[in-house]
Amino acid sequence: MQGDQALPVPRPATRAAGLKGALALFSAAHLSEHLCTSLLVPILPFIRDYFGLTYFQSGLILSAFSVSSGISNLPMGWLADRFGMRRIIALGLVGVALSTIAVGASPGYYVLFLVAVSLGLFAGAYHPVSAALLGGYSGERRRGRALGLHMVGGSIGVSLAPLLGGVLADTLGWRWAFYLLAIPCLAVAPFVLWLGRTYESRLVGTAGAQVPQGSPNVVSALRPVALVLGLSLGMGLIVMGATSLLPIYLVDARQISPAFAAALVSVIQGAGIVSAPLGGVLADRLGRRQTIAISLAAAGPLLYLVAAAPAGVGLVVAMLVLGGVTMLRQPAMQSLIVDVVPRGRSSSVLGLYFFLGAESRSVIVPFIGFSMDAVGLWPTFMGLGLMATVLSVITIVFRRRL
Repeated sequence: MQGDQALPVPRPATRAAGLKGALALFSAAHLSEHLCTSLLVPILPFIRDYFGLTYFQSGLILSAFSVSSGISNLPMGWLADRFGMRRIIALGLVGVALSTIAVGASPGYYVLFLVAVSLGLFAGAYHPVSAALLGGYSGERRRGRALGLHMVGGSIGVSLAPLLGGVLADTLGWRWAFYLLAIPCLAVAPFVLWLGRTYESRLVGTAGAQVPQGSPNVVSALRPVALVLGLSLGMGLIVMGATSLLPIYLVDARQISPAFAAALVSVIQGAGIVSAPLGGVLADRLGRRQTIAISLAAAGPLLYLVAAAPAGVGLVVAMLVLGGVTMLRQPAMQSLIVDVVPRGRSSSVLGLYFFLGAESRSVIVPFIGFSMDAVGLWPTFMGLGLMATVLSVITIVFRRRL
């Protein structure tokens, strides 16, 4: 790595101990990053009421964040492969924290829109680079479990953000939710920059057997996983698009209070605390593709149930299981990409993967908001549930080709 003296690759026992330290550090970073980036969705009803926004304008705010974060995945991954992973991660954490504070200080809609863009630009630095670093450091046998455990930190952060944000917005005002929850992200960045050097300097080869190390043909490496990658991105487009506007749907269609709606959204993300490491274990033992197929087959019908179920226990259970099967897929998909991508390009290709996921979501969210304005909330969400169910059926039909 440029600017760093290479360290000898440690013995397996030493590497296993080092992996625990790496997981602790980056799980804490993942948690703090999501405390910031997961606030916009649950606090959106408060912001919508404060500025008097339409559904379409509300969707544009989320789009400003998701478009910019998706775009930034590409250059951030490229820069990390060339100038150091830990540096780009630390830069992103500091930028996310300062942009989160700026969201809380926004005086009007247009400034808020621009700050959401800034938040997204810095947010794009974390996921592709951290997944590439941990995937490379852990080795192929433990890759799924390492990435799954790393996602626990993110799941805790995503589930805590709506809970803490809702309470803070209700008691102190929505601006204070952004001010206070930015502090952990700002605090963890120096530790990533300082301690991350050890793990970055001891990366092992990340190329799978299908691709020679250093091969420039990334397209050829990804061709065998094109179908499963396309289905995963398509399901993510629908599910994440729907859940982005789910708090407003719950408030306006189900007459749930904004604070309680924010808490309910945390149910979906909180499921990853259990399902992400389970998905990593299944990816290592059952296989990456099989784990992804299980998740895709279940996600569509579950989203339909979330859209159709009345407020109550049934809705909470459907949201919990949907969050579980969605997060089950993530460590398997990331592991599969790291398996087949040539060494030294994992950050760049994972940046492309996260770019496609974020950009597809950013495209659909304003259209969902427009549909909610035009035809109503219920028809819009039922339609999304049906679309996701169609993708689940396609997964079952073509499961042997995945």
